[in-house]
Amino acid sequence: MEIGDRIKMLRIADGLTQQYLAELLGVSQNTVTKMETGKSRPSLNSINILANYFIVSKEWLQHGTPPMIPNGWGYASVPFKGWSELPKVEKSTKLNQIVDAMVTIFADFLVESHIKKFATALIEGSDNVLCVLPLSTKSSLVLRIAGELWPMMEKMFTDAGLQVTKTITIPGEMAASIHQSSSPLSRLGQTIELHRRLGLGKLTKTWSDIKRPNDMRSVKVYKNRLQKVCRDILAKGLDPADVISMLKDMTAARLNYEFKDSVDFLLCRSKSPLFKTRYEKIRNGDDSPDEREIKKD
Repeated sequence: MEIGDRIKMLRIADGLTQQYLAELLGVSQNTVTKMETGKSRPSLNSINILANYFIVSKEWLQHGTPPMIPNGWGYASVPFKGWSELPKVEKSTKLNQIVDAMVTIFADFLVESHIKKFATALIEGSDNVLCVLPLSTKSSLVLRIAGELWPMMEKMFTDAGLQVTKTITIPGEMAASIHQSSSPLSRLGQTIELHRRLGLGKLTKTWSDIKRPNDMRSVKVYKNRLQKVCRDILAKGLDPADVISMLKDMTAARLNYEFKDSVDFLLCRSKSPLFKTRYEKIRNGDDSPDEREIKKD
């Protein structure tokens, strides 16, 4: 595998488009295409952003040096979360892309990562399968695989020489908690319990060091994503001050991340006197939705 293959594998596994990745990195879609096809190499800044976003090792991303994750776990749904809600035509196209990536890039990943075994958890009331691949003595990769793809994936594991160590059945609620959670932190307890039931409890002992989502995905990555939202708000001609309070609440609840820098970014980009006044008030800490004296034009 080359670096472009690894980037493509991570992108497809997360259900991202090249355009989304381009916006995350601050480059053009054509640049992402060149990265994935090996016509150019990503900058060190792009490497840092990708490693933090996908929670993988920079050494693995750049050079393929295992393990992909030094400590902790990676999670992916194959097909990606939300796939079932896509329109039928788009779903078929995306599924073909996923299958193509699995039988080529992911098969190479299994060999190069020196993975020798895997464990599976059947989900009550579902034909989906949770598959756990130990990457090292301290890390693993957890895959939620759709039932329609499981025979192909199981054959791929067998062809790569992997042996299944244990198969269990878990409650649907447990699988849903791991799958639906929006932050790595809230998955921690259930993911550790899954590994314990599969006889992989030894490699989870160091995971208690993972205390906050920010330890796993950098503030810089979240800031980039929030700044894109800010740009979209301005592009639609909306008053940013009308959505600041809601975004603050969402951010505090879901991301555990200081929002002020992104608010500054949003307001200082506007040349409107109205926005400039609000910007100064927020910087001084005396602006709130309930105590505004400034009215919209």
